[in-house]
Amino acid sequence: MTDEQIEGTEAPAADAHQCAMCGVALTPSSTFSVSGHPACEKCVNQLEDEIAAKQAGATSMPMAVAGTLVGAVVAAAVWVGIVMSTNYEIGYVAVLVGYLAGKGAVLFTGGAHGRPLQVVAVAGAVFGLVLAKYAIFAHDLKEYAAEEYGEVLGYFDPQVTSLFIESLGETTGLFDLLWIFFAVTAAWRVPASPELEVTRA
Repeated sequence: MTDEQIEGTEAPAADAHQCAMCGVALTPSSTFSVSGHPACEKCVNQLEDEIAAKQAGATSMPMAVAGTLVGAVVAAAVWVGIVMSTNYEIGYVAVLVGYLAGKGAVLFTGGAHGRPLQVVAVAGAVFGLVLAKYAIFAHDLKEYAAEEYGEVLGYFDPQVTSLFIESLGETTGLFDLLWIFFAVTAAWRVPASPELEVTRA
């Protein structure tokens, strides 16, 4: 049972003496509080075991990396497509890059969570953001070179790559940094382990 399921669980008829998860009658010595909901010791232990079982381990890292890259690249492609079709760089789409980077890591590992996945997701989000910025930059430079000089450049032409690196600092403004922050925050939060407040009532 996840934290979201607990939050969506309604205690039976406002009775604080029943477990919100299984409905068993509670006594003062067997009553726990899980995120504000009354619960029995059995359900608390089961919930903690389920959360522990979903913690990412070393064996899940390859799939986590694959998932976060897929998510980040898909979101980056969406961002680039919007920019090329509207000629306007919508900054908040960057949050989608972070979200899908985190979501990809979770999905590809079968629903795992934990700090290792968060780190992977953040790295994937940064990669996706840089990839999107590069694709937009390369597209604009290709069009400019073709119109002004009749020169045909490839997306991965050494000139394009070099100019992108040199101008990265100049083309990254305050709002870009703000959206990067939001994207990284989204990537960090999606694979985070559920936070449960378990206390004896």
